[in-house]
Amino acid sequence: MRGLLGFLVLLVLLAPVDAMAARLALVIGVDKYESLPPLDKAVGDARAMTQRLKELGFTVTEVIDPGRRNLSLAISAFRRSLKPGDTAFVHYSGHGVEIAGRNLLLPRDVPLPTEGAEDFLISESIDLADLMARIAESGATVRIFVVDACRNNPFPDRGVRGVGGAGGLAVTSPPSGTFVQVAAGNTFTCG
Repeated sequence: MRGLLGFLVLLVLLAPVDAMAARLALVIGVDKYESLPPLDKAVGDARAMTQRLKELGFTVTEVIDPGRRNLSLAISAFRRSLKPGDTAFVHYSGHGVEIAGRNLLLPRDVPLPTEGAEDFLISESIDLADLMARIAESGATVRIFVVDACRNNPFPDRGVRGVGGAGGLAVTSPPSGTFVQVAAGNTFTCG
């Protein structure tokens, strides 16, 4: 977590400053899963990130233990709040998995996948690439994503690759102007 906070400070200090631009953040932490093993530190990490972002001048929307609907609503509201020129920061702490090259962020009420129903799991999760694209469409000049996904695979016997596997989450190509730090493997990308 300390390395992520250092990375955050560096990116924020390097971000261009426009007097009219806002610094907005969406911080998500999920510990209390309904169908998956609970986590102990994701919410604490999210709260620490919220505090640090506020110290850096961000207006922060914090979402703790959201179900799919509340998470989707929070993402939509955050996306609508962004204007061209703003700095957008998104932090996620919780379970994450990769299915067929798609990195999925798991809400509190994500169902257990069954054999052959991976498409349902995908539809009930937040696809990181889709989230990055939606934020990019806002026109925010700087977009920073920190994905602090649990390294334990919540689906070890169901054919789903968790972030604890040898490769972590799949490497993605973020939209231009997007910085991504993933603490679920050895992944850092910027577009």
